[in-house]
Amino acid sequence: MERFTKGHGLFGKLEVGKGGLALSGLLTERSIDLSSVTVGTTTDGAIMRVGTGISGKVAFSTAGMKGFALYMDNTATSGTFTGMRLRSGVNPSSGSNSVDNLLAQVSVESGKDAATVNVGFFELVPKGTNTITTGRVLLCNADSAAAQTMTTQIIGHFRVHTRGDETITNDEMLRLENEAVGGNGRQLDSAIRILGTNLSGGIVAFDAGIAFNAQFNRAFDLSSITVGATTDGAIMRIGTGISGKVAFSTAGMKGFALYMDNTATSGTFTGMRLRSGVNPASGSNSVDNLLAQVSVESGKDAATVNVGFFELVPKGTNTITTGRVLLVNADSAAAQTMTTQILGHFRVHTRGDETITNDEMLRLENEAVGGNGRQLDSFIRVMGTTLSGGIKAAAFLIDAGVATDVLATALLRIGDDQVVGWDAENPDTVNGAIKVVIGTATRYIQLYSGAPS
Repeated sequence: MERFTKGHGLFGKLEVGKGGLALSGLLTERSIDLSSVTVGTTTDGAIMRVGTGISGKVAFSTAGMKGFALYMDNTATSGTFTGMRLRSGVNPSSGSNSVDNLLAQVSVESGKDAATVNVGFFELVPKGTNTITTGRVLLCNADSAAAQTMTTQIIGHFRVHTRGDETITNDEMLRLENEAVGGNGRQLDSAIRILGTNLSGGIVAFDAGIAFNAQFNRAFDLSSITVGATTDGAIMRIGTGISGKVAFSTAGMKGFALYMDNTATSGTFTGMRLRSGVNPASGSNSVDNLLAQVSVESGKDAATVNVGFFELVPKGTNTITTGRVLLVNADSAAAQTMTTQILGHFRVHTRGDETITNDEMLRLENEAVGGNGRQLDSFIRVMGTTLSGGIKAAAFLIDAGVATDVLATALLRIGDDQVVGWDAENPDTVNGAIKVVIGTATRYIQLYSGAPS
């Protein structure tokens, strides 16, 4: 092509020749102005096309080439510079249409191999000694209009097409990576932060922080994490600490709600498993495997506080072989050494200046919720299971030790119901009796009215 040169604008120059299209000089308004074009009916590159189509792409054979290279500097002292703006309007004459505002695709041709393919690559490149107020690599924003109607709004949708006959070694939907490129790297404040901004009038930012609507083998898999040195919520933390708890202001709210069904026809389902290992490099350490606390703040009142609530809920017409509300089991290992083993330790901290009306360590209650209720076989049953060789289950049924400050009034108090206890069985000799069944024989323990002399 012969060289053609024509001035355009103040000091502007357009050159068309063997080097293609060249624009140089100072252009007062626009380098290329297509504001007055009217497109035709072609569906492939109505404004610009490079190559003749999917099967007629332009070949770039030199390593490191760039199809389009735009190098720009924002030298303004204020305002926001936009490197490229792509705005499409949905404006059908009738009906509705669809828009892919930016469609970026990389086609790996059949039988060809690729090292790394990035369909989109966004990078913020600070050069050092910068002061940047807010740096975002990718900002996706959905604007809002008064009284708009939309069936589904998704700000960021990551979708993959799968077949089942592919071979993918590491197959992930989203990866968040902190890559150290100098020194030891830098710890981020968070991998994901969820915010609600400028909301008011009781409007909550999200109904669910994360909602899963698909089948997973694992919804969250943290099997390969390495925790740091923080002592407060190394894996997860809600709130900023004891003095920065998250507030729940609506009655009946649940901080965590897990609703699960075991639909397997055999085996044992575990709703939640919490297993901690004691594995110090040297010496010994301590573990509170589950620490559940309710803090009633100073000057605040509470109606009922249950630090732990375990409930078996049969729905009727059930056949349950064994139903336990709480099973506490201490496993055993060969030749283990333990100074003190306690399966259920109930401890209360007392001061002496509290006011507690009903002050009990352990309460066993049979509450009738239908009809007349049901008589249990026993409140407490003590058992030894598969013991042999003369081994007894325990030395004492109840051991109050040898201390003299354990009980203040009596060893035992029972009601005078004329069935298991009497307070006036034989006034001439005794002041009552207690009925005891030993094996299958019934015996009565006499209770004298006076203290032994």
